[in-house]
Amino acid sequence: MAVFEYKALNKSGRTIKGIIDASSLEEAREKLRGQSLFPVDVSGITQASSGRGILAFRRTNSEDIALFSHQLASLLKGGLPLLSSLNAIAEQMGSHHLRRVVLGLAEFVKEGKSFGESLSSFSRVFSPIYINMIRSGEETGSLADILFRISALIRESINFRNKIRNALIYPMVIGIVGVGVLVFLMVVVVPTLSGLFEQMNKTLPPITLGLINISNFFKNYWIIVLSGIIVLIAAFVWMLRIKKAREKIDALNLKLPIMGEIRRKLLVANFARTISTLRKGGVTIINSLELAKDAVGNEVVSSAISRAKEDISRGDSMSKALRKSGVFPPLFLHMVEVGEKSGNLEQMLDDISTNYEEEVTMALNRFTTLLEPLVIITMGLIVGIIAISILLPIFEMNQLIGL
Repeated sequence: MAVFEYKALNKSGRTIKGIIDASSLEEAREKLRGQSLFPVDVSGITQASSGRGILAFRRTNSEDIALFSHQLASLLKGGLPLLSSLNAIAEQMGSHHLRRVVLGLAEFVKEGKSFGESLSSFSRVFSPIYINMIRSGEETGSLADILFRISALIRESINFRNKIRNALIYPMVIGIVGVGVLVFLMVVVVPTLSGLFEQMNKTLPPITLGLINISNFFKNYWIIVLSGIIVLIAAFVWMLRIKKAREKIDALNLKLPIMGEIRRKLLVANFARTISTLRKGGVTIINSLELAKDAVGNEVVSSAISRAKEDISRGDSMSKALRKSGVFPPLFLHMVEVGEKSGNLEQMLDDISTNYEEEVTMALNRFTTLLEPLVIITMGLIVGIIAISILLPIFEMNQLIGL
């Protein structure tokens, strides 16, 4: 079912704007005519589709969703009805792109749909986890509390993502600048000097000849090199669409030195936080695992969660079911087992997530501390080799001039 924004004229000629749901543009127009409205402009807003990732909203900034959730929770907590709250939020948004979505939600709620049902029509904006938590909140009568929890979770996720980005940005900048310098030397400096060397009519050192040959290759065949890079990227993207290839790539990611362990801890932290949040929101353990399976973003871990879900449905405990996979760290499994025995699994999962996020942050800081000098030394060696290749013939020329 698609959602359409319309501008229409009523019987008195007054312009009316709003949102309507229909399976097609023509059906939307027919619905408006059935309401004694003359459609002037009807355009689609969004189409329901599947979403993946823990509160990972597409086409809409996560911060916008966090703010919307917090504002809606505050209004509901203050006693304002859901429809009035949505209209109030839409009114203060002005021309914000999320305003059309909020208006669509208000229209669905006005038609008698539940908030969870309304959100399902905007699954490109709201993830399955978000929608399921809202449905659980409606069933338990704790919608405002659930919205506060969602808002807090999104902001925690944003802060953690920013920490990772900030840790990696400096080595990336150094690497990009280094590559830029190398390209400049190979494309501009070396070809300019190679013409001078040719006029010397003297045998050049092997290292200089090798450098000139590499420079000429990139200069003459840069289109082939660029096309090859594009083909490799396209092939990699295509492989990611194949489940078996994606499983092998994800398994390889977990086996990489240093980064593999960091990746594993990040996945465990994400999984623990997702399960904890869903369980606190009233979602059953089986449904929580099903949603978490699509949220982790790794086929190996996702398959392990899927098998664990089947074992739990047959009566196994969560710790025992996850232990069979061999994917999750022993410490994580022990803490889950303690949480199950103490009846405080949700809080234990929160603690696990916090601990692993801190470990990931510290590990990334250590990794980048080692990576920065490594990148600088590598670039220095490459530039040094290029400099020596250029200077050797010049020194020889000066010796000849001196003689």
